[in-house]
Amino acid sequence: MKKRYLSSLMLSLLVGAASAQTTPAPAAPNPIQSGPGSYGGTVSGLDLMDVDLMFIGAHPDDDGGVGGILARYLLDGGYKGTVVTLTGGEGGGNATGRETGRALGLIREEEERRSLAMLGVSSPHFLGLRDFYFTLSAEETLAKWGGPAFICDVVRLVRVRRPEVLVTMWPGPGTHGQHQMAARAATLAYATAGDPATCPEQLKEGLQVFTPLKLYYYPNNAADATVKIPTDDISRTARIRYTDLKNIAQYNYRSQG
Repeated sequence: MKKRYLSSLMLSLLVGAASAQTTPAPAAPNPIQSGPGSYGGTVSGLDLMDVDLMFIGAHPDDDGGVGGILARYLLDGGYKGTVVTLTGGEGGGNATGRETGRALGLIREEEERRSLAMLGVSSPHFLGLRDFYFTLSAEETLAKWGGPAFICDVVRLVRVRRPEVLVTMWPGPGTHGQHQMAARAATLAYATAGDPATCPEQLKEGLQVFTPLKLYYYPNNAADATVKIPTDDISRTARIRYTDLKNIAQYNYRSQG
């Protein structure tokens, strides 16, 4: 994984999606108030939503490459995390049945939930954008997804779940166009979720601006600086190597063979 900042290339494809800034605004404090008679001793539900880490991908199983890392931090490290998947994966094949379209998407979402539960993720999110045929074009993906309005849905999740670390896919050309757009959405959310001028209607929902501390891309480009996290050691919880746990979790993706 590697840390990056918002590039002009990404902005050119998402003009109007959000107000970009090179220096993210500091996050506003969000104290949890206590009051008599409040469930769990608080009057806010945000304490239920707070996580340390968020992965943003396009399809169920896009997080597979970082599954061992998720397990390391969430199962054994004492951290909390979530995964945001932009589509239901219904554009892929079905190795186990005749279901296609949205029916297949529902199956793939359940496969994703079961896989992530083994890695310590209990509450993933699915935005329900359209998964269509393979393309290398981020621009075509943006058009198929109805333009940049979905960026605010990603920003909302960042503001609600308040992750200190964002992890996403590689946003540059040469990869699946939907992967590119998921990564660019994550990049915009990282750079602008702390700006009250970005998706301002969310502030009327009672949300506060929030800026994650770091953004990492996966997979790595060996030519650039990387952060290496070992996954060949043994999980205290699962009693197997993290990399093996990741592989076992991926057996849940039965529709993909």
